[in-house]
Amino acid sequence: MSEGAELDVALQNLDKEGWNRRGDVQRSTFARLASTNALILEEILEMSLGNLSEEEVRQRAANIETRTKEYWAQLPGFLQFDVVDPWSSRRSPLEVLFLAVIKLNHLDHHFMLQRTLSKKVKAGLSSNTDLLSVCNTIFDFVVMLVDRKDHFRDFQIDFVQLLVKHGTPAAAVLAVELLHQEQHPSSASASAYPLHRSDTIQSLSVFVACLGSIRPEASGYHSCHRGRTFLKKILDMILGAGSATRNPAVLNSDETTDPMFGAPLIQPTDGDFVRWLEGMDWDQDNWINFR
Repeated sequence: MSEGAELDVALQNLDKEGWNRRGDVQRSTFARLASTNALILEEILEMSLGNLSEEEVRQRAANIETRTKEYWAQLPGFLQFDVVDPWSSRRSPLEVLFLAVIKLNHLDHHFMLQRTLSKKVKAGLSSNTDLLSVCNTIFDFVVMLVDRKDHFRDFQIDFVQLLVKHGTPAAAVLAVELLHQEQHPSSASASAYPLHRSDTIQSLSVFVACLGSIRPEASGYHSCHRGRTFLKKILDMILGAGSATRNPAVLNSDETTDPMFGAPLIQPTDGDFVRWLEGMDWDQDNWINFR
C-alpha cells in the first residue's frame, strides 16, 4: 500500500525473491511458507486419494519431490534450521520454533510421498527403505527438540503438535520395523536398511517418556496417550513381553482402537496384539496405517 520513497526503502530491505535481508523469521515469513506448503500438500493428497495408474503415480511423485527439493534449496540460509547447533544462535524461542516447523513440514512432504508410493505402487524394497530413511530423519530431528523441550515452554500447544503430527508417525514406523528386524534378521529390509538397535530403543524410550509427560488437560493429550500406548507395546515386545502384551484383557476398552493410526491396536478377530503384528504384510502395507 506504500508508494514513493517509503516503498523504495521497503524494497531495498528485500532480496530479489521478496525475503527480508535482515534474516528475521517473522509470522509473515511463516505464513508465506505455509501457503506454498499447502499447494504441495494438496498435490500429494490429490495423488494419494485419486485413481491414477502406478506409472502416473510414479511420475507425479518424482515431479513433486524434485520441485520440493528445489524449493527448499532456493530458500535463504536463515530459513534453514541449523541442525548442528541450533541452540547457539541468538534467535528467540519463537523463531527457533518457526524454523523447526518449517524444516519438519518440508520433511513431511517426503514422508507423505513415500507413504503414497508404498500404498499405490508395488515398488518393492526401494520404496520401503526410502520411507524408513525419511522417518529416521524426522524422528532424529524431533528427539533433538524433545531433548531441549524447556526451550519451548511458552509454546506448549505448538510443541505437542510437533510430537503428534511429526514425531509419532515416524516413531511408529521405526518401532514396527525394529520389531520386524528383531523377528526376521535376514529379511530384505534388515539387510537394506538395518536399524541400530540400541540407538533406536533409546530414542524411542525418550520419546515415549516425553509423550507421557503431557498433562491430561493439555491440547493433544489424547493423541499423545494413544501414541504412547502403541509405542510402549512395541518396546515391550522388543525388550521382553510385559503384562499388557501377554494379557490384552488388562487394556481399557478405549485403548483397543486408535483412529490416529487408522487400525485397531488389538484386532477384534483374534484379540491378540502379537498376532496382529505377525500377520501384517511387511513388504507393502506395514507402514501405511501409521498416519
